[in-house]
Amino acid sequence: MNRILVTGAAGFIGFYLCKRLLERGDVVVGIDKTENLDVVVNLAAQAGVRYSLINPYAYIDSNIVGFTKISQNAPFCERG
Repeated sequence: MNRILVTGAAGFIGFYLCKRLLERGDVVVGIDKTENLDVVVNLAAQAGVRYSLINPYAYIDSNIVGFTKISQNAPFCERG
């Protein structure tokens, strides 16, 4: 059993892919731009203070740049 994120899950191919993955016992999280979400909560981040002091750019890339990419590519996110 795998945990799988499928983007475009509401589309033709995405729907049938998700259906097949679920049938074989995988855990599927599907997202699509047609979803109407009011809030996005991002809790994904690099952990560990010591590592952040040694590698600050890894934290910037993961925590700040990563979330920026998420919000820019999420049509349901309000920016302002």
